[in-house]
Amino acid sequence: MHGRSPDEPDVASGRGGTDRLRRPPAPADRPRPWSAEDLRQRLERLPRGHPSSPYDADGSRKPPPPDLRALELPAPAQASGDDAAPAAGRAEDPGER
Repeated sequence: MHGRSPDEPDVASGRGGTDRLRRPPAPADRPRPWSAEDLRQRLERLPRGHPSSPYDADGSRKPPPPDLRALELPAPAQASGDDAAPAAGRAEDPGER
């Protein structure tokens, strides 16, 4: 033992001591874990070019994702002028006639 008492944790080797397992208190300026702001900050720290990073590999900002509501198709009941559609979502079997 290098001059330590048997009660002292062996910090150099990582053995002993429970302080190593405790997380330090979060600074007051850090957002709450898993909050929208925390996730935004984590995205900013991803490496450039990472699929989830807001930046391309060359450092330019990626365009915003498309608005999925604009791409959504209307439900079959909401389709206008579609009177020839099969009833109750059942496809017509050409052999039924």
